[in-house]
Amino acid sequence: MKCLWIGCLILTLLCLPAGLPWAATLTVTNPSANLRAGPGTTYNIVGRVTRDERYEVLEERGGWYQIRLEDGRAAWLSGTLATVSARPRASGEGRV
Repeated sequence: MKCLWIGCLILTLLCLPAGLPWAATLTVTNPSANLRAGPGTTYNIVGRVTRDERYEVLEERGGWYQIRLEDGRAAWLSGTLATVSARPRASGEGRV
Protein backbone atom coordinates (compact mmCIF):
# COMPACT_ATOMS: atom_id res chain seq x y z
CA MET A 1 0.00 0.00 0.00
CA LYS A 2 2.87 2.35 0.83
CA CYS A 3 4.41 1.76 -2.64
CA LEU A 4 1.10 2.63 -4.30
CA TRP A 5 0.86 5.90 -2.34
CA ILE A 6 4.44 6.87 -3.23
CA GLY A 7 3.82 5.99 -6.89
CA CYS A 8 0.70 8.20 -6.97
CA LEU A 9 2.60 11.07 -5.34
CA ILE A 10 5.43 10.85 -7.89
CA LEU A 11 2.99 10.70 -10.78
CA THR A 12 1.13 13.75 -9.45
CA LEU A 13 4.35 15.75 -9.09
CA LEU A 14 5.47 14.85 -12.61
CA CYS A 15 2.16 16.06 -14.04
CA LEU A 16 2.29 19.50 -12.39
CA PRO A 17 3.08 22.30 -14.85
CA ALA A 18 6.37 24.12 -14.50
CA GLY A 19 6.24 27.77 -13.49
CA LEU A 20 3.32 29.76 -12.18
CA PRO A 21 -0.20 28.52 -12.98
CA TRP A 22 -1.44 32.12 -13.27
CA ALA A 23 -0.82 34.80 -15.89
CA ALA A 24 -0.94 38.43 -14.79
CA THR A 25 -2.07 41.30 -16.98
CA LEU A 26 -1.29 44.93 -16.23
CA THR A 27 -3.71 47.66 -17.38
CA VAL A 28 -2.44 51.26 -17.40
CA THR A 29 -4.78 53.54 -15.39
CA ASN A 30 -2.87 56.83 -15.66
CA PRO A 31 -3.41 59.04 -18.76
CA SER A 32 0.26 58.45 -19.63
CA ALA A 33 3.25 56.98 -17.81
CA ASN A 34 6.99 56.56 -18.26
CA LEU A 35 8.48 53.12 -18.69
CA ARG A 36 11.80 52.58 -16.94
CA ALA A 37 14.85 50.38 -17.51
CA GLY A 38 14.57 49.12 -13.93
CA PRO A 39 12.20 49.14 -10.94
CA GLY A 40 12.50 52.76 -9.78
CA THR A 41 12.55 56.40 -10.85
CA THR A 42 16.36 56.48 -10.82
CA TYR A 43 16.44 54.23 -13.92
CA ASN A 44 16.41 55.68 -17.43
CA ILE A 45 13.10 56.28 -19.22
CA VAL A 46 12.85 53.79 -22.08
CA GLY A 47 9.33 54.51 -23.34
CA ARG A 48 5.78 55.64 -22.57
CA VAL A 49 2.39 53.97 -22.21
CA THR A 50 -1.14 55.38 -22.11
CA ARG A 51 -4.38 54.62 -20.30
CA ASP A 52 -6.16 51.31 -21.01
CA GLU A 53 -3.16 49.67 -22.67
CA ARG A 54 -2.63 46.08 -21.46
CA TYR A 55 0.60 44.15 -21.01
CA GLU A 56 1.80 40.76 -19.74
CA VAL A 57 3.47 40.99 -16.32
CA LEU A 58 6.86 39.28 -16.12
CA GLU A 59 7.91 40.19 -12.58
CA GLU A 60 6.99 42.36 -9.57
CA ARG A 61 9.61 44.05 -7.42
CA GLY A 62 8.92 46.63 -4.72
CA GLY A 63 5.65 47.83 -6.22
CA TRP A 64 7.07 48.01 -9.75
CA TYR A 65 6.03 45.67 -12.56
CA GLN A 66 8.20 44.41 -15.38
CA ILE A 67 6.03 44.11 -18.48
CA ARG A 68 6.47 42.64 -21.96
CA LEU A 69 6.04 45.27 -24.70
CA GLU A 70 4.58 44.53 -28.15
CA ASP A 71 8.04 44.54 -29.73
CA GLY A 72 9.23 41.89 -27.24
CA ARG A 73 11.30 44.19 -25.04
CA ALA A 74 10.75 44.34 -21.28
CA ALA A 75 10.31 47.55 -19.27
CA TRP A 76 9.21 48.58 -15.76
CA LEU A 77 6.14 50.55 -14.67
CA SER A 78 5.14 51.74 -11.20
CA GLY A 79 2.19 49.85 -9.77
CA THR A 80 0.66 53.17 -8.69
CA LEU A 81 -0.08 53.88 -12.37
CA ALA A 82 -1.82 50.60 -13.20
CA THR A 83 -3.96 47.72 -12.02
CA VAL A 84 -2.95 44.06 -12.24
CA SER A 85 -5.30 41.14 -12.69
CA ALA A 86 -4.54 37.42 -12.72
CA ARG A 87 -6.16 34.58 -14.65
CA PRO A 88 -5.41 30.88 -15.00
CA ARG A 89 -2.88 30.12 -17.73
CA ALA A 90 -4.18 28.38 -20.84
CA SER A 91 -2.74 24.96 -21.61
CA GLY A 92 0.58 25.38 -23.42
CA GLU A 93 0.84 29.10 -22.62
CA GLY A 94 4.34 30.32 -21.80
CA ARG A 95 5.44 30.74 -18.24
CA VAL A 96 6.35 34.07 -16.70
